[in-house]
Amino acid sequence: MVETGCRPNVVTFNTLMNSLCREGRVLEALALVDRMVEEGHQPNAMGQSHIKADVVISTAIVDRLCKDGNHINAQNLFTEMHEKGIFPNVLTYNCMIDSFCHSGRWSDADQLLRHMIEKQINPDIVTFSALINAFVKERKVSEAEEIYKEMLRWSIFPTTITYNSMIDGFCKQDRVDDAKRMLDSMASKGCSPDVVTFSTLINGYCKAKRVDNGMEIFCEMHRRGIVANTVTYTTLIHGFCQVGDLDAAQDLLNEMISCGVAPDYITFHCMLAGLCSKKELRKAFAILEDLQKSEVCPRLIFFLFSLCSFILGFGEVCYRIVQVKFKIQSLD
Repeated sequence: MVETGCRPNVVTFNTLMNSLCREGRVLEALALVDRMVEEGHQPNAMGQSHIKADVVISTAIVDRLCKDGNHINAQNLFTEMHEKGIFPNVLTYNCMIDSFCHSGRWSDADQLLRHMIEKQINPDIVTFSALINAFVKERKVSEAEEIYKEMLRWSIFPTTITYNSMIDGFCKQDRVDDAKRMLDSMASKGCSPDVVTFSTLINGYCKAKRVDNGMEIFCEMHRRGIVANTVTYTTLIHGFCQVGDLDAAQDLLNEMISCGVAPDYITFHCMLAGLCSKKELRKAFAILEDLQKSEVCPRLIFFLFSLCSFILGFGEVCYRIVQVKFKIQSLD
C-alpha cells in the first residue's frame, strides 16, 4: 500500500492493530503504535471516535501483554495511555489490577481500585473478584473481606466464583463457621453454590476435625442435586480416616465406586494409610486385591502399600511380603 503511494490513515492503522492483537502479535502491535505517531496520527489530536478506538486498541494490547506474563510492559503502556490523552476504561483497569495481583503487588492493585473510583470509572464484578481472589491466595483474608464488603456497598452481587474464593479464604484461616455463613448467604443473593463451593467447605470442616459437620454439608450437597466428584469424596474419606472412623471412610469409598465416581491415587492412599494406622491389614490387603483386578497400574499398587508398610513400621519385611504376594516388580 505504501509502495503505491497510498498513505495509511487512522482507520487503516486501527484495523491492523485489531488484527495483530487478536493474533497475539503484541510486539508488532506496539511497533505499529509508534509508526502511527510517526505518520502524524497523534492520539490526543484525534476526534472523539478515534480516541475511543485507541482505548479499545490499547486495552487489547494491555490485555495481551498481561496474558503473556509481560506485566512490566503492560504497566508501562498503561502509564503511556495517560500521557497520550487516552483514558483507560473499566476493562483496562481490570487488566492492570489483575496484572498487579499476579505480580504480587497487592497494595498497587488496591490503589488502582481507588484511582479508578476517583476518576469516576465504576468497578465491576471482575474488578472486585480479581482482588478478592488475589488476597485469598496470599492468605490476606482480612483484606479480601474488606473488598467483599466494598463490593456490596457498590450494589454489585458476588458470583459463585467470588463466594468460592471467600469460603476458601475463611477455611484457610480455620474460620469454617464464617465460611458456612457465606454459603448460607448465597441463596439470599440469588447465587447457586457448585461442587467447588461444597468441596471447599467440606475440606475446611475436615481439617478442623469436624468431620460430622463436613458430612452434613455433603448431605446438603446431595439434597441440592449437586453431584460430588473425586475431590469431594476423597476429602471426606481422608477426614474420617484422620479421626479414626474407618467404617465411615470405607462406606464412602464403596458409595463413591457404586456412583461411578473414580477414586484416584490420593483416595486409595488415604484409605490404606488409615487402615494401616489401625493395623487393619486384612482390609488393606482386600483393597489392594480389588485394585489388582482393576486397571490401576501394578507399580502404583505396590507404591501405595509400600508407603503404608513404613507407616506401620514394618519396613523392609512388609515391603518384601507385599512384593511377593502381589507378584509386583520393585521400583528399582
